[in-house]
Amino acid sequence: MNAPKHLGPLFKTIGNAVDNQITQQVQATGLTSAQIFILHYLSRHVEKPIYQKDLEEALELSHATVAGIISRLESKDFVKLVPSEQDKRCKQIVATDKTRQLDEETGRIIDETEKKLLSSFSDDEIEQLRDYLIRLLYNLGIELPKIKEDRK
Repeated sequence: MNAPKHLGPLFKTIGNAVDNQITQQVQATGLTSAQIFILHYLSRHVEKPIYQKDLEEALELSHATVAGIISRLESKDFVKLVPSEQDKRCKQIVATDKTRQLDEETGRIIDETEKKLLSSFSDDEIEQLRDYLIRLLYNLGIELPKIKEDRK
């Protein structure tokens, strides 16, 4: 195996491969992996209002990226924007019935992709890998992304 000396390219390649796997599996929906992750997050957090800032923080995406994704999801009737009762300038992002119907399938796809990614690892190795990845993020001053915690 001819692996690069630095780890950064490996992390980027893994991230791209996971995105591509998920995008291929949901191709019939016309959604991307980023859109799927946002919809999955919304479906898992119906107990509280979700705003764009919440998605930016939970998924570690830029304001512009989340705004574009939400706009496309709204045009496809996967989400609706509802003015906040506390601050009319803020819009709550609400999953529609279309999203809730899709969520079981997308959750399965995400789980299957992760299972495939980790198929050659033992349970102990997976826990060890998780600990290492969390430590890497901590070393960079980054909190564990909330979406990963929510999927456990």
